[in-house]
Amino acid sequence: MNGIVKSNDINNVTQPKIKDAFIKAKTTKYDTQYPCQIELNNMIVNYLIIDLGLSLSIVERATFLRAMSKVDSKFHVQSRRGI
Repeated sequence: MNGIVKSNDINNVTQPKIKDAFIKAKTTKYDTQYPCQIELNNMIVNYLIIDLGLSLSIVERATFLRAMSKVDSKFHVQSRRGI
């Protein structure tokens, strides 16, 4: 073949489905040392828990988890024990 693609080979290539691309992107989370992950964790602790006096249990409530997934779908919210 020598790196040359025949016209027949192009027809055999399948394009990924859109829904598969979104599923893969949705499941990918930041590493614990990723700057955005650290910044959002610090924001939750400093602004919501310390400054506003909210309970640590807020991070385990479904509404909070949905809100944070809207803020950044790659962000992984730590449990109250992890904070």
